[in-house]
Amino acid sequence: MSGPEDVQGHPADETGLKPDSVADTATASRPPRISLETEVQRFAESLLRQHANRVKRRPKAFKRRVLVLIALQLPPYPKPSGRPQQSRITKAAEMYAKQQREIAEGRRDRVNWNPIANRCIAGYRRIRSLPSLQAAVRRLRDAVYRRRRSHRNAKPAVCRGKFGENGGSVSAVFRRCSVRQ
Repeated sequence: MSGPEDVQGHPADETGLKPDSVADTATASRPPRISLETEVQRFAESLLRQHANRVKRRPKAFKRRVLVLIALQLPPYPKPSGRPQQSRITKAAEMYAKQQREIAEGRRDRVNWNPIANRCIAGYRRIRSLPSLQAAVRRLRDAVYRRRRSHRNAKPAVCRGKFGENGGSVSAVFRRCSVRQ
């Protein structure tokens, strides 16, 4: 061997890479890359074929719905709206619901907030002042009631959001929401 060569006898350059002819044979086995525009065009044609009657009836609504569904599947993903839930309130709400079930079954007379507060308020046992203790339990109780009320009054996903984005006027959205409840 007079010059630098790789194992198969191909001359190697100073970088140690194989010549282009060897690299071309490796990429020949891969399928050709399709452009994004071509892929989107095929997808759109497929949608038009499969949902021709919907496109014919309401083309703007169909297009808006497709765009929303695509946006949900691609990053950046939408963040949940509203304030993030606190785990201590969630735990307190679960414990409260459990006690409510026990009341309904006849195993308990009333809700006892002491074990709930003991588990869900940090430093509950160290609070020595009675007014401070009562205020902490009251804040926890109010948060649990607020959480339960907000979940009970929650609307279906179609009813949430701006009036225009669901297609229709205020009265149309109201009718759609009130029918589903």
